Parts: sequence; structure tokens; C-alpha cells
Amino acid sequence: MSSANKVLSLYTGLAGFELGIFCAGLENLFYPAHFVEMDKYCQSILTNWFPIVPITPLIQDFKPLTDYDIVTAGFPCQPHSLAGLRKGTNDNRDLWTETINVINQVKPKAFILENVPGLRHTHQGDFFKRVLRNIADAGYDAEWGHTTVAAVGGVHRRKRIFIIAYPIGFRQSRDAYASKERADSS
Repeated sequence: MSSANKVLSLYTGLAGFELGIFCAGLENLFYPAHFVEMDKYCQSILTNWFPIVPITPLIQDFKPLTDYDIVTAGFPCQPHSLAGLRKGTNDNRDLWTETINVINQVKPKAFILENVPGLRHTHQGDFFKRVLRNIADAGYDAEWGHTTVAAVGGVHRRKRIFIIAYPIGFRQSRDAYASKERADSS
């Protein structure tokens, strides 16, 4: 398992990211190494499905004791959801600062964030700008887009925004490598 990438999962819930890894047949490339999840029911399911993966209930109590290659985080959406009061940073469930603090500590190869599309509109868009600025300050580029759960086989249409971040310069070096490969094959 040493060649597989260790995944740190924040706000794991019922392990959607991790189950996606298994459904895609990528368990030889990625494996869950640590969960951060406070819900007792979710913890019981995680313990059943992944009995050897440690669980830390609160992100504030998480201390990285090893290196992680990938971080996944579906950080709490209630402060940004159209179904809620949209208080953003004025909502005590807003855990973005804790999320980026962990990313800064871990320095993963890449990370994936998931939230509601309302994230882009919290505080007239200033919150999303802050998220992107924090990601850049941590040394990462980011791309984002929206999709629905139904678009990936789910039974409902809940929209989600996904942000994928990777080290600054990674995409340019990847694109340059691909261009060289195409030129060499011609």
C-alpha cells in the first residue's frame, strides 16, 4: 500500500469521496488514512466500513501525525446554503478557517473541496474570493465548477460546487510534458 496516496478526509460524513474512489476502481492508487467527522452515526458507519482508519471527531482537535497526499473536505454548507440564513462567517458552523489551516499544516499534493453553489455568493461573493485567496496563499492553483448529484448517477438534483487545487505551476508543467509527448510521438 506504500505506493498508494494517503487521503485525509475532513467532514467525512458517510465517506462519499472515499466510496467514489472504490466505485471508480482507484483503491490501489488512493486509500483513506484518517477521517475527521463529528457525527456519531457517521462515525459508526465509517468504523464498520473502514475499521482501521482513525477518526478524529472535531477538526479543531486534529493534529497531523503523518503525511497525507490528498485532502478531501466537504466543509459545512449551512453558512452558505440558500436553504439557510446564509450568515457566512457570522455562523459558528463556518469552518473554512479551520479547513485551510489543516491544508497549510498538511501541504498535500492536491485537495478537493465540495460545498453548495451558494458559497460563491456568500457576503456578496467576498467569501469565495477569500477562499481562492487563501488557497493561493497556501501555494495552490484552483479550478472549480458546478455539477448535480444526478449528473453522476444520484437520485436527486442537489447542486454542488467542487474546487480542485494543486501546487502552483503543476498544470503548466503537466501541459508542457503533454506537449512534449505529443511532439515526440509525431
